[in-house]
Amino acid sequence: MKRHILRILAVAIMGALITGCAAMKLENNLPQFSPQTFSSDMYKQNVDNFIVIIDSSFSMVQSHKEQFRLTLGKAIIDRMSQTIPENLTLKTGLISYGYSQKVKNAVKLFHGLTDYSKDSFKAALDKITPTMGGDLKLSNAITMATDILIKAPGKSAIIIVTDGKGNDSALTDAARLAEKKMDNPVAIYSILVGDPSESVQWVKTFSETGVEGFAVNADYILSEHKMADFVKKVFMLRSPDTDGDGVDDPKDQCPNTAAGEEVNADGCIADNDHDGVYDSFDKCPGTQAKVKIDAAGCPMDYDQDGVSYLNDQCPKTPTNVLVDKRGCPTDNDKDGVYDYQDSCIETPEGIKVDERGCPFDTDKDGVYDYQDSCIGTPEGVKVDGRGCPFDTDDDGVYDYRDICLDTPEGMKVDPRGCILDADDDGIFDYQDACLNTPLGMKVNDHGCLLDTDSDGVYDPNDDCLKTPLGIKVTPRGCPLDIDGDGIYDYRDSCLGTPAGMKVDGRGCVLDSDNDGVYDPKDICLGTPMGVKVDSRGCPFDNDNDGVYDYEDSCPATPAKAWNVDEQGCWIAQKIFFDYKKNDIKDASALTLNNMARVLNSHPWVSIELWAHTDSIGSPEYNLNLAQQRGNAAKNYLLSLGIESRRVGVFAEGLNFPSYENKTKEGRAFNRRVEIKIVR
Repeated sequence: MKRHILRILAVAIMGALITGCAAMKLENNLPQFSPQTFSSDMYKQNVDNFIVIIDSSFSMVQSHKEQFRLTLGKAIIDRMSQTIPENLTLKTGLISYGYSQKVKNAVKLFHGLTDYSKDSFKAALDKITPTMGGDLKLSNAITMATDILIKAPGKSAIIIVTDGKGNDSALTDAARLAEKKMDNPVAIYSILVGDPSESVQWVKTFSETGVEGFAVNADYILSEHKMADFVKKVFMLRSPDTDGDGVDDPKDQCPNTAAGEEVNADGCIADNDHDGVYDSFDKCPGTQAKVKIDAAGCPMDYDQDGVSYLNDQCPKTPTNVLVDKRGCPTDNDKDGVYDYQDSCIETPEGIKVDERGCPFDTDKDGVYDYQDSCIGTPEGVKVDGRGCPFDTDDDGVYDYRDICLDTPEGMKVDPRGCILDADDDGIFDYQDACLNTPLGMKVNDHGCLLDTDSDGVYDPNDDCLKTPLGIKVTPRGCPLDIDGDGIYDYRDSCLGTPAGMKVDGRGCVLDSDNDGVYDPKDICLGTPMGVKVDSRGCPFDNDNDGVYDYEDSCPATPAKAWNVDEQGCWIAQKIFFDYKKNDIKDASALTLNNMARVLNSHPWVSIELWAHTDSIGSPEYNLNLAQQRGNAAKNYLLSLGIESRRVGVFAEGLNFPSYENKTKEGRAFNRRVEIKIVR
C-alpha cells in the first residue's frame, strides 16, 4: 500500500515539474538578445532547406546554470531564427523526440516542411513541451528528417538540439544513411545543451559518421556575435577574395590587384600623387595636384600631337597630323585650310577656297571660277578647257540643249537645234513624205501615219493593234466576234453560242464537270468524272433513298420503306421491353408492322433479331429471357404473314449492354431486341 502511494506521489511531483517547465517563457532568466545583422553582400546563401530536431526527453528538464535545458535549447533555436537574414529563401521543419505513454521513443513533426517564416516557426517552437521517461532514440528523428528532405531540391541541413544523453546504437548508421539516401548535399549540426564534459563521448560517436557538419555548445553561441558566426557557418558561404588582397570581391573596387601589393579598404593600391592612377600603374608619379592626366598618370595631351595641353593652341588636332610648335596643323598654301583637310594644297595665294581648300567652282563643271569663261553652266554638262559647253555641229545650240546633234552644216535650226518640222511629226521637212500629218499622230520613218498590223486601220484609230495578218476586222481594227461571246471568230470553235452564255477559251459553253450537261443547265455541278447523270446533270438515284447510285452500297433500299444511312443501307431498328417481361408493347408493334411491310415488298430480304437484357439476375436467367423476347418478336412477324425462314433469332442475354446498367434509364435501354436486315 505504501509503495502504491509513493508511486502516485512521484507521478504527481513529476507532472507538476513538467507542467511548470511547459508554462515557463522561452527565454526566462536568459540575458537579453538583440540579433546581430551582417552584410549579405559578403556572403551568399549555402542552404535551401533545414530541419531542427529538439530533444524533449525527461533529461532535458534538468537544470543547467539555473535554466532548464529544454528552455535553453528552444531559446538557442529562437535566437538562430532571429539572426537568419531576411532575404534568404528557405524551407524549414521542426521535429521533437522523447517519450509517450504509448510509445517509448515518440518522434513528432511539429512544423513543415514548408516555406520559412520567423513567426510561424516561433509559433511551432512554443508548442514543444517536455516528455517523461523512455529510452532516447535520436536515430528515429534523423530518419524522419531524412525522409522529409529527400525530395527537397538544393542543399539541406539538420540541426540537432540535445544534451547528448542516452544510448542509441543506431545513431551512426542513421546519419550515414541520411547522406547516402539524399540526392543533394546534407550536413548535420549539433547544439549540445549542458556541461561540455557530459557530451564528449556523444560528439566523438557522431563525428565517426563522416557526415559534413560540426557540434557546438549552447552556452558558446548565446551571445549575439557568436550566434551570428554560427548562422554564417550553417546557412551562408563567404564571398571569395579572388586576388588575395584581404578585401572580399563584393567590396573590392580593384579586383585584380597583383600579389603582395598593399591595398586600402577598397582593395586598391596606393596613389601617392593623388592623381587617380595607382602608383604601380603611374608612369608620371610626381604629377602636380589638379593637373589633368591620362590613363598612365601623365599630364594630358588630348590630341596626342606631342604638345602638352597647357601649351597647345589647337588642343583637338586629330592623331598623327603634322603640327607646328604651337600644336596647330600646318597650312603651306596659306589658304586658311589645314593641310590635312586641304584637297588642293597648291592653290595660288589670294584665291578664295571652299571648306576643302579648293578654289570655288560655282557651276561644278570641273573648271575653277577664276579660270571659267562660262560661269553658270548647268551641272553635269560637259565643257571645254574654257568652261564652256560643247557645240558639236556648230549650229549655235549647245550640245546639252541640242536634240539634233548631227544637223548638216548650214541648216537653219529651231531653238532645240533641229531642222524645221512644219507638221511637228518628228520627221524633218526635207525628209517628210507626208508634210500635213495631223498633230500628235504617230508616223513612220517617211512621216506618214502608222498601220502596225497592216489591217487597213491606222494605229491611232486601231483598238486592236496586234491583229494577225489577213484577218477581217471591224472599223475599229478588231477581229469579228459574230456571236458576241468574247472569243474572236478566228479562234472560236463554237460559232453561234447563245447570247449571255459563259464560254471557255475555245468559245464553247462551259461544262466544268465534263458530264455532258452545260453549266447553265447543270444543277449538280462537280459530279465526279465518269458518273452517269440525268438531263439536269445530277447522278442517278434509282431506289430514291437520297444516296446517289455511285455512292450507294445498298442500291435497292428505297428510303420510304426504311431509314437508310450515308451509304444507302437500311438502318437497324430496336424494340424495347418492360422489366422481366417479353410482351410486345404498342410502340414495338408499330416498328414490327413497318418491318413486315418492308419484308413483304422486298421478298429477297431477311432479318435477324438479336435479343438483350439488363444486368439484373443470373446470366442463365437473362439468356432465357432474351430468347423469349426474340421469339416473341419473331412470332409477331409470323402472325403478319412473314415466313419463318426469313427471321433468325439470336439471344445475347446480358453480355452486350449498350448503356450503363448502373442507372434505371440505362437498364431500360438495355432491355431490347435489335432488328438487323440481311440479304
